[in-house]
Amino acid sequence: MLAEGVEKYKDYFLQFRCSVVPENPGKLNFSETTTRHFFQASQEPRGMLKIFSTHEETVLKLRELLISVIDVKMETEVIRVFSPETLLMELYVPVMQMLKTTNFLSDVSTSKNLEQVLDEVREERFVHAIRATGIAVEELIVEIYETYIREKAPSCALGELLTSLQNRLKEIVHGQSKKNGHDFGDAKKAIGKFIEIQKKGAAPDPSLLGLCEVLQKNIVPLMEELGARATESSRNLQKEVKVVLFPPYVQRCVNELVTLRNRVSHRVEKIASSVTNVGYVEASLGLRAYVVLSSWWYTERGLINYKESRKKIVEESAARSLRLSEETDLSLTTSASSIS
Repeated sequence: MLAEGVEKYKDYFLQFRCSVVPENPGKLNFSETTTRHFFQASQEPRGMLKIFSTHEETVLKLRELLISVIDVKMETEVIRVFSPETLLMELYVPVMQMLKTTNFLSDVSTSKNLEQVLDEVREERFVHAIRATGIAVEELIVEIYETYIREKAPSCALGELLTSLQNRLKEIVHGQSKKNGHDFGDAKKAIGKFIEIQKKGAAPDPSLLGLCEVLQKNIVPLMEELGARATESSRNLQKEVKVVLFPPYVQRCVNELVTLRNRVSHRVEKIASSVTNVGYVEASLGLRAYVVLSSWWYTERGLINYKESRKKIVEESAARSLRLSEETDLSLTTSASSIS
């Protein structure tokens, strides 16, 4: 049996390299860059060995190997793992490091940005990794903004840039929001000016002056208050209209990155707020957001008909996103083998 195990090891596992999972030394990553096979192993309490891989075949091969070299009875179970996200994200970076980014990201600058983030994660500079990811995503959002809006994007933080993009998209599709209510400022000024003229006149009319003063001090302010209440009531009844440009799974990733980016911003550090709770998993989440957004965008921009009007282009992109509204599970689908 031992000879059989050695042959299995040579055939499948000889070229695998081993590394420790950052911030979790109880787990080991094993990867083979040629075949792009990967698995992660950890020893659990009571002698249980857990093995996670993106390929079920790898888990099954490992089970065969262990059975052939260990002459004891073992109970094994192969299951699909979709949660928790923390566990899945520990697998994300090593898998990305095995892949050639040019195989799934055709844009050269995007590939370079991805390599930079992976380098930061490899050196365990997780805060720098998230900042680098945030900058890369901002570049993408600027490109998206200027493609749809056809204007120069504002220079602002990622969250503000996304808000500005959404507001401009709404203006393009639904038109600029109309100003509700009336401005009574001009009326008050006109009444005040009329009162001054009357007082300076040779024979001012007391009744007319009295009426104007009542209008200025009582009627106009009352009309202003009623107008303000009517406007507020109209706003409360009006349904918020959004232009859904990103598919839900892309929007979720972008929202996650905005939160992470805010947590590691220089402004937060200046007020002595700790960023020590940002680590390997958070850097992996940020990296995933960048990969998801860039993959969607480089597919989407190839479908845009640039001869159409801005409104038509936005509506067609929103319609494509609507067809993708059934959210895709972004987590790595992994196979797990528990051996006790």
